[in-house]
Amino acid sequence: MNGCLHRLLPRVVLLLALLPVLYACSEGVGRGSIEPGDRFPVVGVNHVDGSTVDLTSYRGKLLIVHFWATWCAPCRKEMPLIKSLIAELDSKRYVFVAISVDDDLFLLDEFNLRYELSFTNYVDPNREIAEKVLGVNAYPDTFIVDR
Repeated sequence: MNGCLHRLLPRVVLLLALLPVLYACSEGVGRGSIEPGDRFPVVGVNHVDGSTVDLTSYRGKLLIVHFWATWCAPCRKEMPLIKSLIAELDSKRYVFVAISVDDDLFLLDEFNLRYELSFTNYVDPNREIAEKVLGVNAYPDTFIVDR
C-alpha cells in the first residue's frame, strides 16, 4: 500500500499543480446549463481526418475533455504540463481528449509538430461543442467527466 501511495503521489501533485492554471485561464466561463453532477451533453467529437469518436465508448474511465487553441497563449504555455500529465495517467483508468477550436488545420498540424504532441487532437472549428453546447467563452477550459 505504501509503495502504491508513493507512486501515486507525483501524479496527484502534477494534477494539483495543473488545475490552478486551468482554472485561472477559464475564470468567468459561463457553463450554460451544465452543472457539476449533470450528464455530460457531448457524445461525439470529430477527429482531424473527419471521423467521429463516440465519447460514450470511454464509459468506466475518468474522461478529461480539454478545449484549447493554437492562438491561445495560456494554452501554449500549459502544453508541457499537459504532456507530462498525459504521460503519467493510467490509460486503463483515464482518457484525455484534447479538442482544438482552431479553424485552420494546417496551423494545428504545425503546432503538433513544434510541441511534439503525441496525443490525438480532435477538432471543433466552429466551436459548436465548446461555446454553443458547453458555454465555454475562454480558453483553455477543461471538463472532468466521471465514469
